[in-house]
Amino acid sequence: MNSTCGVSCGWVLNEKMIFNPFNELLQISNQVFPLDYLVFGGMVLYIFVCTLIGLGAIGVRILCWKLYSMKKRRSVPNGMLMGVWMCTLVVLALNIQMLNLAPEYTQFGNQKFLDMEGEQIELVDVHWTQMNLSKRHLKVLRSMYL
Repeated sequence: MNSTCGVSCGWVLNEKMIFNPFNELLQISNQVFPLDYLVFGGMVLYIFVCTLIGLGAIGVRILCWKLYSMKKRRSVPNGMLMGVWMCTLVVLALNIQMLNLAPEYTQFGNQKFLDMEGEQIELVDVHWTQMNLSKRHLKVLRSMYL
Protein backbone atom coordinates (compact mmCIF):
# COMPACT_ATOMS: atom_id res chain seq x y z
CA MET A 1 0.00 0.00 0.00
CA ASN A 2 2.67 2.55 0.99
CA SER A 3 5.62 0.81 -0.69
CA THR A 4 6.37 1.59 -4.33
CA CYS A 5 8.10 -1.71 -5.10
CA GLY A 6 5.93 -4.17 -3.15
CA VAL A 7 7.09 -7.73 -2.56
CA SER A 8 10.33 -7.47 -4.54
CA CYS A 9 12.00 -5.21 -1.96
CA GLY A 10 10.27 -6.59 1.14
CA TRP A 11 7.68 -3.78 1.43
CA VAL A 12 10.33 -1.18 2.28
CA LEU A 13 8.86 2.29 2.73
CA ASN A 14 10.26 5.25 0.85
CA GLU A 15 10.01 7.57 3.85
CA LYS A 16 9.40 7.30 7.56
CA MET A 17 5.70 7.22 8.39
CA ILE A 18 5.80 7.05 12.21
CA PHE A 19 8.33 8.48 14.66
CA ASN A 20 10.24 5.69 16.44
CA PRO A 21 11.69 7.08 19.70
CA PHE A 22 13.92 4.09 20.55
CA ASN A 23 15.45 4.09 17.07
CA GLU A 24 16.06 7.85 17.21
CA LEU A 25 17.60 7.57 20.68
CA LEU A 26 20.02 4.92 19.43
CA GLN A 27 20.85 6.96 16.33
CA ILE A 28 21.66 10.03 18.45
CA SER A 29 23.59 8.07 21.09
CA ASN A 30 25.55 6.36 18.30
CA GLN A 31 27.65 9.50 17.93
CA VAL A 32 29.29 8.91 21.34
CA PHE A 33 30.96 5.48 21.27
CA PRO A 34 29.94 3.52 24.36
CA LEU A 35 26.63 5.32 24.88
CA ASP A 36 24.71 3.42 22.20
CA TYR A 37 25.92 0.09 23.60
CA LEU A 38 24.76 1.14 27.06
CA VAL A 39 21.32 2.21 25.80
CA PHE A 40 20.90 -0.96 23.72
CA GLY A 41 22.13 -3.20 26.54
CA GLY A 42 19.93 -1.37 29.03
CA MET A 43 16.87 -2.00 26.88
CA VAL A 44 17.66 -5.69 26.49
CA LEU A 45 18.40 -6.02 30.22
CA TYR A 46 15.16 -4.20 31.10
CA ILE A 47 13.04 -6.56 28.98
CA PHE A 48 14.86 -9.62 30.36
CA VAL A 49 14.45 -8.48 33.99
CA CYS A 50 10.75 -7.79 33.36
CA THR A 51 10.47 -11.34 32.04
CA LEU A 52 12.11 -12.73 35.17
CA ILE A 53 9.83 -10.67 37.44
CA GLY A 54 6.76 -11.81 35.50
CA LEU A 55 7.92 -15.40 35.66
CA GLY A 56 8.33 -15.09 39.42
CA ALA A 57 4.95 -13.45 39.85
CA ILE A 58 2.76 -15.77 37.80
CA GLY A 59 4.96 -18.86 37.53
CA VAL A 60 5.18 -21.22 34.59
CA ARG A 61 1.85 -21.56 32.81
CA ILE A 62 0.57 -23.29 29.73
CA LEU A 63 -2.51 -21.47 28.43
CA CYS A 64 -4.45 -20.87 31.69
CA TRP A 65 -3.16 -23.78 33.77
CA LYS A 66 -0.44 -23.13 36.28
CA LEU A 67 2.24 -25.80 36.03
CA TYR A 68 4.88 -24.55 38.45
CA SER A 69 5.19 -21.68 40.86
CA MET A 70 8.49 -19.86 41.24
CA LYS A 71 9.15 -19.16 44.92
CA LYS A 72 12.45 -18.49 46.62
CA ARG A 73 13.94 -21.81 47.83
CA ARG A 74 10.66 -23.65 47.10
CA SER A 75 10.76 -24.13 43.31
CA VAL A 76 10.91 -27.65 41.97
CA PRO A 77 13.77 -28.47 39.55
CA ASN A 78 11.34 -29.16 36.70
CA GLY A 79 9.82 -25.71 37.15
CA MET A 80 13.26 -24.09 37.16
CA LEU A 81 14.17 -25.93 33.97
CA MET A 82 10.95 -24.76 32.29
CA GLY A 83 11.63 -21.20 33.51
CA VAL A 84 15.14 -21.24 32.04
CA TRP A 85 13.74 -22.61 28.80
CA MET A 86 11.18 -19.80 28.66
CA CYS A 87 13.88 -17.18 29.33
CA THR A 88 15.96 -18.62 26.49
CA LEU A 89 12.99 -18.31 24.15
CA VAL A 90 12.43 -14.72 25.28
CA VAL A 91 16.06 -13.86 24.42
CA LEU A 92 15.62 -15.49 21.00
CA ALA A 93 12.41 -13.54 20.37
CA LEU A 94 14.10 -10.34 21.54
CA ASN A 95 16.94 -10.93 19.08
CA ILE A 96 14.44 -11.08 16.24
CA GLN A 97 12.31 -8.17 17.50
CA MET A 98 15.26 -5.76 17.68
CA LEU A 99 14.89 -5.36 13.91
CA ASN A 100 11.40 -3.95 14.58
CA LEU A 101 12.26 -1.91 17.68
CA ALA A 102 15.25 -0.13 16.13
CA PRO A 103 15.31 -0.93 12.40
CA GLU A 104 17.80 1.67 11.17
CA TYR A 105 20.21 1.15 14.06
CA THR A 106 20.25 -2.65 13.79
CA GLN A 107 20.56 -2.62 9.99
CA PHE A 108 23.12 0.09 9.42
CA GLY A 109 24.48 1.44 12.72
CA ASN A 110 26.80 4.36 12.05
CA GLN A 111 27.40 3.71 8.36
CA LYS A 112 27.66 6.63 5.95
CA PHE A 113 27.32 6.88 2.19
CA LEU A 114 29.58 8.87 -0.10
CA ASP A 115 27.68 10.79 -2.73
CA MET A 116 29.02 11.50 -6.21
CA GLU A 117 31.03 14.51 -4.97
CA GLY A 118 32.68 12.42 -2.25
CA GLU A 119 30.84 13.98 0.69
CA GLN A 120 29.45 11.87 3.50
CA ILE A 121 25.70 11.64 3.88
CA GLU A 122 23.78 9.64 6.45
CA LEU A 123 22.28 6.38 5.36
CA VAL A 124 18.88 7.50 6.61
CA ASP A 125 18.78 10.22 3.95
CA VAL A 126 19.46 7.76 1.11
CA HIS A 127 16.57 6.31 -0.86
CA TRP A 128 16.08 2.55 -0.32
CA THR A 129 16.90 1.75 -3.98
CA GLN A 130 20.43 3.08 -3.43
CA MET A 131 21.05 0.82 -0.42
CA ASN A 132 22.62 -2.60 -0.42
CA LEU A 133 20.72 -4.36 2.36
CA SER A 134 22.54 -7.19 4.06
CA LYS A 135 21.53 -10.74 3.15
CA ARG A 136 20.52 -11.38 6.76
CA HIS A 137 18.16 -8.40 6.77
CA LEU A 138 16.62 -9.36 3.42
CA LYS A 139 15.97 -12.89 4.73
CA VAL A 140 14.29 -11.51 7.84
CA LEU A 141 12.20 -9.07 5.77
CA ARG A 142 11.11 -11.77 3.37
CA SER A 143 10.30 -14.24 6.13
CA MET A 144 8.25 -11.68 8.04
CA TYR A 145 6.27 -10.14 5.18
CA LEU A 146 5.82 -12.95 2.64
